[in-house]
Amino acid sequence: MSRDRPEAAQRLREQAFRTTERLADFPRSGRMVPETNSDDFREIFVQSYRIIYQVTENEVYILTVFHGARRLEPGEL
Repeated sequence: MSRDRPEAAQRLREQAFRTTERLADFPRSGRMVPETNSDDFREIFVQSYRIIYQVTENEVYILTVFHGARRLEPGEL
């Protein structure tokens, strides 16, 4: 996307940052990642991309961002 449509890539990046900023106040606001069956792994969507993150007692870690049509493979996180 970034090579073909740099403006669209920039908008996606900005939207992703705005969306993930809310995790500081609402870390469990995303849904549980279905492939993990664990409440500590959550995801939020930005356009057609999944942002998967882990919630610990004091931190939120962004683990990966990938296209929503793709499923996580076992052990991928």
